[in-house]
Amino acid sequence: MSLRRWKPFFPAFAAIDTAIETATGARSRDKFRQLRSELVEMLCDAADDDADRVKGLCRLLDAAMAEALSTLHVVPVTTTMLTTTGVDKAVEGLLSHEAGKVRALAHGILIQWAEGGVLDTTVLAAPSTHRMHPQAQRPETAVLLAYTPKISDEKMPPVVSNAGGDRVRSGQTGDAKRKHPGYYREADADDEKRQRNVPEKVEDRPRKMEPDIKSRSSWRSRDTKSRSRASSWRYRDERR
Repeated sequence: MSLRRWKPFFPAFAAIDTAIETATGARSRDKFRQLRSELVEMLCDAADDDADRVKGLCRLLDAAMAEALSTLHVVPVTTTMLTTTGVDKAVEGLLSHEAGKVRALAHGILIQWAEGGVLDTTVLAAPSTHRMHPQAQRPETAVLLAYTPKISDEKMPPVVSNAGGDRVRSGQTGDAKRKHPGYYREADADDEKRQRNVPEKVEDRPRKMEPDIKSRSSWRSRDTKSRSRASSWRYRDERR
Protein backbone atom coordinates (compact mmCIF):
# COMPACT_ATOMS: atom_id res chain seq x y z
CA MET A 1 0.00 0.00 0.00
CA SER A 2 2.76 2.49 0.91
CA LEU A 3 4.78 1.49 -2.17
CA ARG A 4 1.79 2.27 -4.39
CA ARG A 5 1.45 5.62 -2.63
CA TRP A 6 5.05 6.52 -3.34
CA LYS A 7 5.19 5.18 -6.92
CA PRO A 8 3.83 8.38 -8.63
CA PHE A 9 6.50 10.52 -6.93
CA PHE A 10 9.63 8.50 -7.78
CA PRO A 11 10.19 10.34 -11.12
CA ALA A 12 10.34 13.64 -9.21
CA PHE A 13 13.62 12.55 -7.61
CA ALA A 14 15.30 12.23 -11.01
CA ALA A 15 14.04 15.63 -12.23
CA ILE A 16 15.13 17.40 -9.04
CA ASP A 17 18.58 15.76 -9.07
CA THR A 18 19.13 16.77 -12.70
CA ALA A 19 18.04 20.37 -12.03
CA ILE A 20 20.37 20.67 -9.02
CA GLU A 21 23.33 19.25 -10.95
CA THR A 22 22.62 21.58 -13.89
CA ALA A 23 22.43 24.65 -11.65
CA THR A 24 25.52 23.82 -9.55
CA GLY A 25 27.75 22.40 -12.29
CA ALA A 26 30.10 19.91 -10.68
CA ARG A 27 27.92 18.88 -7.72
CA SER A 28 26.84 15.25 -8.07
CA ARG A 29 23.74 13.67 -6.55
CA ASP A 30 24.87 10.04 -6.95
CA LYS A 31 25.18 9.49 -3.21
CA PHE A 32 21.56 10.51 -2.67
CA ARG A 33 20.42 8.35 -5.58
CA GLN A 34 22.11 5.30 -4.05
CA LEU A 35 20.53 5.91 -0.66
CA ARG A 36 17.04 6.24 -2.12
CA SER A 37 17.50 3.08 -4.17
CA GLU A 38 18.32 1.11 -1.03
CA LEU A 39 15.23 2.49 0.72
CA VAL A 40 13.02 1.48 -2.20
CA GLU A 41 14.46 -2.06 -2.22
CA MET A 42 13.82 -2.45 1.52
CA LEU A 43 10.29 -1.14 1.04
CA CYS A 44 9.65 -3.71 -1.69
CA ASP A 45 11.00 -6.53 0.47
CA ALA A 46 9.03 -5.48 3.56
CA ALA A 47 6.11 -7.78 4.38
CA ASP A 48 2.62 -6.37 4.25
CA ASP A 49 1.93 -7.39 7.84
CA ASP A 50 4.98 -5.46 9.13
CA ALA A 51 3.21 -2.11 9.24
CA ASP A 52 5.71 -0.43 11.55
CA ARG A 53 8.65 -1.18 9.23
CA VAL A 54 6.73 0.06 6.20
CA LYS A 55 5.80 3.30 7.94
CA GLY A 56 9.39 3.85 9.01
CA LEU A 57 10.72 3.40 5.46
CA CYS A 58 8.09 5.78 4.10
CA ARG A 59 9.16 8.41 6.63
CA LEU A 60 12.75 8.03 5.43
CA LEU A 61 11.63 8.56 1.83
CA ASP A 62 9.68 11.63 2.93
CA ALA A 63 12.83 12.98 4.55
CA ALA A 64 14.84 12.30 1.37
CA MET A 65 12.29 14.22 -0.71
CA ALA A 66 12.33 17.12 1.76
CA GLU A 67 16.14 17.25 1.51
CA ALA A 68 16.02 17.36 -2.29
CA LEU A 69 13.44 20.17 -2.28
CA SER A 70 15.39 22.17 0.31
CA THR A 71 18.49 21.97 -1.90
CA LEU A 72 16.50 22.93 -5.00
CA HIS A 73 15.11 25.94 -3.15
CA VAL A 74 18.54 27.55 -2.75
CA VAL A 75 20.07 26.87 -6.18
CA PRO A 76 19.71 29.44 -9.02
CA VAL A 77 17.34 28.41 -11.81
CA THR A 78 16.41 29.76 -15.23
CA THR A 79 13.41 29.36 -17.45
CA THR A 80 15.42 27.25 -19.91
CA MET A 81 16.59 24.95 -17.14
CA LEU A 82 13.02 24.46 -15.89
CA THR A 83 11.69 23.55 -19.32
CA THR A 84 14.59 21.25 -20.27
CA THR A 85 14.64 19.27 -17.03
CA GLY A 86 10.87 19.25 -16.42
CA VAL A 87 11.45 20.03 -12.77
CA ASP A 88 8.62 22.58 -12.72
CA LYS A 89 6.05 19.86 -13.50
CA ALA A 90 7.70 17.50 -11.03
CA VAL A 91 7.51 20.05 -8.20
CA GLU A 92 3.92 20.89 -9.10
CA GLY A 93 3.02 17.20 -8.82
CA LEU A 94 4.38 17.13 -5.26
CA LEU A 95 1.53 19.43 -4.17
CA SER A 96 -0.56 16.25 -3.83
CA HIS A 97 1.99 14.48 -1.62
CA GLU A 98 0.73 13.07 1.67
CA ALA A 99 3.50 14.59 3.78
CA GLY A 100 2.68 18.14 4.79
CA LYS A 101 6.33 19.22 4.86
CA VAL A 102 6.82 18.08 1.26
CA ARG A 103 3.72 19.98 0.12
CA ALA A 104 4.84 23.14 1.92
CA LEU A 105 8.33 23.02 0.38
CA ALA A 106 6.95 22.42 -3.12
CA HIS A 107 4.54 25.33 -2.79
CA GLY A 108 7.27 27.63 -1.52
CA ILE A 109 9.53 26.77 -4.47
CA LEU A 110 6.77 27.49 -6.99
CA ILE A 111 6.05 30.85 -5.33
CA GLN A 112 9.75 31.76 -5.43
CA TRP A 113 10.05 30.85 -9.11
CA ALA A 114 6.92 32.81 -9.98
CA GLU A 115 8.12 35.91 -8.13
CA GLY A 116 11.51 35.60 -9.85
CA GLY A 117 9.87 35.53 -13.28
CA VAL A 118 11.19 32.10 -14.27
CA LEU A 119 7.86 30.28 -13.87
CA ASP A 120 4.61 30.84 -15.71
CA THR A 121 2.07 32.28 -13.26
CA THR A 122 -0.76 30.24 -14.80
CA VAL A 123 0.60 27.22 -12.94
CA LEU A 124 -0.09 28.91 -9.61
CA ALA A 125 -3.36 30.45 -10.78
CA ALA A 126 -4.91 26.99 -11.28
CA PRO A 127 -6.95 25.73 -8.31
CA SER A 128 -4.85 23.57 -6.04
CA THR A 129 -7.71 21.60 -4.41
CA HIS A 130 -7.49 18.85 -7.04
CA ARG A 131 -3.74 18.58 -6.42
CA MET A 132 -4.09 18.10 -2.70
CA HIS A 133 -4.01 14.65 -1.18
CA PRO A 134 -7.47 13.27 -0.37
CA GLN A 135 -6.57 12.88 3.30
CA ALA A 136 -5.50 16.52 3.49
CA GLN A 137 -8.98 17.65 2.42
CA ARG A 138 -10.58 15.82 5.37
CA PRO A 139 -13.98 14.97 3.84
CA GLU A 140 -15.26 13.83 7.20
CA THR A 141 -15.60 17.50 8.13
CA ALA A 142 -18.17 18.02 5.40
CA VAL A 143 -20.01 14.89 6.52
CA LEU A 144 -20.23 16.15 10.08
CA LEU A 145 -21.52 19.51 8.91
CA ALA A 146 -24.11 17.85 6.70
CA TYR A 147 -25.51 15.74 9.54
CA THR A 148 -25.40 18.43 12.19
CA PRO A 149 -29.00 19.10 13.32
CA LYS A 150 -30.19 22.56 12.49
CA ILE A 151 -31.54 24.62 15.33
CA SER A 152 -35.20 25.43 14.86
CA ASP A 153 -36.07 29.05 14.19
CA GLU A 154 -39.49 28.76 15.81
CA LYS A 155 -40.09 31.10 18.70
CA MET A 156 -40.60 29.64 22.14
CA PRO A 157 -43.81 30.51 24.03
CA PRO A 158 -43.32 33.74 25.98
CA VAL A 159 -42.76 33.50 29.72
CA VAL A 160 -42.65 36.80 31.61
CA SER A 161 -41.83 37.35 35.28
CA ASN A 162 -43.01 40.35 37.28
CA ALA A 163 -41.26 42.01 40.22
CA GLY A 164 -43.14 39.94 42.80
CA GLY A 165 -41.87 36.69 41.38
CA ASP A 166 -45.29 35.44 40.20
CA ARG A 167 -44.98 33.87 36.80
CA VAL A 168 -47.32 35.07 34.09
CA ARG A 169 -48.12 31.98 32.08
CA SER A 170 -48.78 31.98 28.38
CA GLY A 171 -52.33 31.76 27.11
CA GLN A 172 -52.08 28.10 26.15
CA THR A 173 -50.57 26.98 29.45
CA GLY A 174 -52.71 29.26 31.57
CA ASP A 175 -55.99 28.01 30.13
CA ALA A 176 -55.04 24.43 30.87
CA LYS A 177 -54.19 25.37 34.47
CA ARG A 178 -57.43 27.27 34.99
CA LYS A 179 -59.52 24.29 33.88
CA HIS A 180 -58.12 22.22 36.74
CA PRO A 181 -60.57 22.08 39.68
CA GLY A 182 -57.88 22.79 42.27
CA TYR A 183 -56.71 25.91 40.52
CA TYR A 184 -59.37 28.23 42.04
CA ARG A 185 -58.88 26.96 45.60
CA GLU A 186 -55.16 27.59 45.32
CA ALA A 187 -55.75 31.04 43.90
CA ASP A 188 -58.29 31.90 46.68
CA ALA A 189 -55.89 30.82 49.40
CA ASP A 190 -53.16 32.94 47.89
CA ASP A 191 -55.49 35.92 47.68
CA GLU A 192 -56.38 35.62 51.36
CA LYS A 193 -52.71 35.53 52.32
CA ARG A 194 -52.03 38.60 50.26
CA GLN A 195 -54.97 40.44 51.82
CA ARG A 196 -53.74 39.69 55.35
CA ASN A 197 -50.26 40.89 54.49
CA VAL A 198 -51.39 44.14 52.86
CA PRO A 199 -51.28 47.02 55.40
CA GLU A 200 -54.34 49.15 55.95
CA LYS A 201 -54.60 52.29 53.95
CA VAL A 202 -54.77 55.56 55.79
CA GLU A 203 -58.07 56.53 54.27
CA ASP A 204 -59.65 53.16 55.19
CA ARG A 205 -58.80 53.42 58.89
CA PRO A 206 -61.71 54.55 61.15
CA ARG A 207 -61.23 58.07 62.32
CA LYS A 208 -61.59 58.84 66.03
CA MET A 209 -64.60 61.00 66.73
CA GLU A 210 -63.68 64.31 68.29
CA PRO A 211 -66.09 65.68 70.95
CA ASP A 212 -68.07 68.63 69.73
CA ILE A 213 -68.07 72.07 71.36
CA LYS A 214 -71.47 71.68 73.04
CA SER A 215 -70.49 68.53 74.87
CA ARG A 216 -67.34 70.24 76.11
CA SER A 217 -69.24 73.31 77.40
CA SER A 218 -71.84 71.19 79.20
CA TRP A 219 -69.14 69.17 80.84
CA ARG A 220 -67.42 72.35 82.05
CA SER A 221 -70.69 73.79 83.45
CA ARG A 222 -71.37 70.62 85.38
CA ASP A 223 -67.89 70.70 86.82
CA THR A 224 -68.37 74.30 87.96
CA LYS A 225 -71.69 73.52 89.67
CA SER A 226 -70.23 70.57 91.53
CA ARG A 227 -67.37 72.73 92.80
CA SER A 228 -69.74 75.49 94.00
CA ARG A 229 -71.87 72.99 95.89
CA ALA A 230 -68.83 71.53 97.58
CA SER A 231 -67.66 74.98 98.69
CA SER A 232 -71.12 75.85 100.10
CA TRP A 233 -71.19 72.69 102.14
CA ARG A 234 -67.81 73.50 103.59
CA TYR A 235 -68.99 76.99 104.53
CA ARG A 236 -71.99 75.61 106.41
CA ASP A 237 -69.87 73.18 108.30
CA GLU A 238 -67.51 75.90 109.43
CA ARG A 239 -70.35 78.04 110.83
CA ARG A 240 -71.62 75.23 112.89
